[in-house]
Amino acid sequence: MNRIFSVIICVVVAVFSAEADALIDNILKNNEEIKAARLSYESDALYLATTDNLPNPEVEMEILPKPFTSLEMVVSESLEWPGAYVMRRKAAKHRISSTEYLYKSRQAEVVANARRLYADLVYINLQIFRKKQLKEVVDSILETITTTELRSQYNVLDVSRLKLEAFDLSTSVSGLKVARQVAIDELTLINGNKPLLGVNLDNITFNFDIESVDTYISQYVESPDFLAMAQENIAAEYDVKA
Repeated sequence: MNRIFSVIICVVVAVFSAEADALIDNILKNNEEIKAARLSYESDALYLATTDNLPNPEVEMEILPKPFTSLEMVVSESLEWPGAYVMRRKAAKHRISSTEYLYKSRQAEVVANARRLYADLVYINLQIFRKKQLKEVVDSILETITTTELRSQYNVLDVSRLKLEAFDLSTSVSGLKVARQVAIDELTLINGNKPLLGVNLDNITFNFDIESVDTYISQYVESPDFLAMAQENIAAEYDVKA
């Protein structure tokens, strides 16, 4: 149950429509972990498809002593009940399916991580946008009360407070710009250190697609991790039958 709710938390991520599609396309094409997982899956699938079909043959070789100069070799192959081979093939088939689901699970993990990073980037962009707006307002007030007849209504302390607020906003924007670059660098790294084509890195708008808990539980039952575990259980049953 704890794993189900951890999956639920991971699934509640921002949805960015076209932005998300472009981001996912980039990640699936360029991410090194996904490429490695693909090769591992293909290797495991090939191994499972070509292993345990028949027992290894037994070879007996005898070299006759002098004056004989002949070599005698006997190769024997033992056979099991035909049903055992059928069960092994079915077990291998389900284990191949399990490895494929695990590969898809790794894909999903990488993509989900990229989407969360993009959500962080959008939030940082939004904070920069808002703080710049606030600074413009503070700067406008400062200009108004220092260059018009309103200056007589504000003392030095009031003006200093406004200047300090403007300075704090500028400092905050500078820090957010550093965080923004870090998020972009992490996204680029996930993308195999290649440019993120078609992805708006200056985006400031996003929404969340949040559904009921029952929806996320049903999605977990259909998730690659759950399906991989189910395939392994079926394969184990065929092992017992074999």
